[in-house]
Amino acid sequence: MVKRFNMQLKLWLGLCLLLTTLPATAANIVTRTDRAEIGVNESFTLIFDALGGVDGNPDFTPLEELFDIANITESSSVSIANGQTLHQQTWTLTLYPKRAGLMTIPAIAFGSDQSPELQIEVTQQKSQAAGAGEDIFLTVDATPKDPYVQEQVVYTLRLYRAVNTVSASLSDLELSNRDAVIKQLGSDSTYETHQAGRRYAVYERRFTIFPQTAGKLTIQPVRFEGVVQENRRGFFDPFNRGGKRIQLMSDAIELNVKPIPATFNGAYWLPAKALRLTETWSPDPPAFKVGEAVTRTLAITAVGLTAAQLPELTPETPQHFKQYPDQPTLEDKQQGDNMTGVRLDKLALIPTQPGRYTLPAIEIPWWNTRTNKLETARLPAREIDVLPGATGSRIEDGAAETSPFNDAQEKQRQNHAPSDPAGVPSGGDAGVWPWLSLVLAVGWGVTGFAWWLSVVKRRRISRGNKHAKPRPDPKACAARLKKACTNNDAENAKTILLEWARAALPETAGRSLGNLAGYAGGDLGNEIMKLNAFLYRPQPGQPWSGGELWRAFQNADLPETRKVKTDTEILEPLYKIQANSNKE
Repeated sequence: MVKRFNMQLKLWLGLCLLLTTLPATAANIVTRTDRAEIGVNESFTLIFDALGGVDGNPDFTPLEELFDIANITESSSVSIANGQTLHQQTWTLTLYPKRAGLMTIPAIAFGSDQSPELQIEVTQQKSQAAGAGEDIFLTVDATPKDPYVQEQVVYTLRLYRAVNTVSASLSDLELSNRDAVIKQLGSDSTYETHQAGRRYAVYERRFTIFPQTAGKLTIQPVRFEGVVQENRRGFFDPFNRGGKRIQLMSDAIELNVKPIPATFNGAYWLPAKALRLTETWSPDPPAFKVGEAVTRTLAITAVGLTAAQLPELTPETPQHFKQYPDQPTLEDKQQGDNMTGVRLDKLALIPTQPGRYTLPAIEIPWWNTRTNKLETARLPAREIDVLPGATGSRIEDGAAETSPFNDAQEKQRQNHAPSDPAGVPSGGDAGVWPWLSLVLAVGWGVTGFAWWLSVVKRRRISRGNKHAKPRPDPKACAARLKKACTNNDAENAKTILLEWARAALPETAGRSLGNLAGYAGGDLGNEIMKLNAFLYRPQPGQPWSGGELWRAFQNADLPETRKVKTDTEILEPLYKIQANSNKE
């Protein structure tokens, strides 16, 4: 019996070892740099990420024709996700360009695997930075300095050091008014450069700024504080912890924020460097049958905007079609020097009668900030044929009332329900099942412990919330809003609306008028967007009237338990622009 048990244990351990050491498929290698702007006199970091394990060591010899290789480091990690073991290796190279111009980083061989090529642009040596020659100095820059309202501004801060510093800190970025959104663009980067015949270590940090109102906007100076180490040791300071404490201030930068151009006639103000509208289908190609759902995914990708600024897509559908939207997917990505927002809207289309139909075209007007012109992203109209379903040639238009996305979630829940245990062997020879039961028991124990920790954490949070600052009275806010609407005071109405929303609604609803309008919907949402449009694009001789907003506010039904579909982004993204009365 003992011998048999030992044999089973060896087989079980051998199987586990085999599963964790199986060779992976061909490696997926990603090539990237730490920053987009590279000067001929500057170092930069080239990174190779290999997922899945490579067949051999890399050969970096092809790089030597274009770059001086200063340093190479290698790191590796192993993670387990969904029962699969993922092996990742990373090679980090510090390079100095030998010349300026557009360069192609060649494919690097990792045994039989190869990395993709990558194009970079190395600029000529820039003019000496202000402060070059000093031991330590700051530079700041903002592009563009005359943006449109809600256009992306990239603010770059660089700290140049020719000496060692300790206890260093930088102050937060501040603006002359709060009606703007600031987000850090990517991670901080470090590199080396030569200025005025000296070698400097450069610390670079970048931000994106989205001004929310037209007019002057000042980026306040950034303050650096630190201690410059001295190259000497004394009897009372053998570890050289002393030094000279210094403070530096950068220059202030003034932005001239332009209003929305009068020639823009879109429903939503979208100032971007590039905007693309695409669609995918599931199944692909789509096959329409009565009573069966087809999923249409509409994607907006905008360079220079965040996902929260992009509008919801709910296109019109032909007669005898049901359309059910799913929760949107919002994602912000860094691409070079830009923030790129991506919004995905999934729509389930269910035809109720056979025949030939036309899905109308979808158009999104946007403002190209590179060409300073109005452009339109467009999906053309699509002719589709609907075949009779398996249960008949037609169904009633009002029959399909449940979203297929909810049905799919219910089926997934049922598929993960416990199966019939009749297949579990019984009898004297249990085989590996006792060991499997032991593993499952340990797993349940860990799960129970994690649940207990979560309960303790929730109780602590609950006790902390008892001491939170109370919210203002929503009724008092409503009374003040009535007075502001009666006096046709648009600025005060905006302030009170947001204060009321923060007091009575979920947190994200009160972050901006755009968020509040999206949460409220209906007549109140429309009136809020009219208020927003008036504040950002007032028409001469046409004062704002608050009567309609107050009536819509009184008639609105806003249960506090309703979930908010907005992203956590604090950007006030969408200007709903009212059409001019003389528009054709």
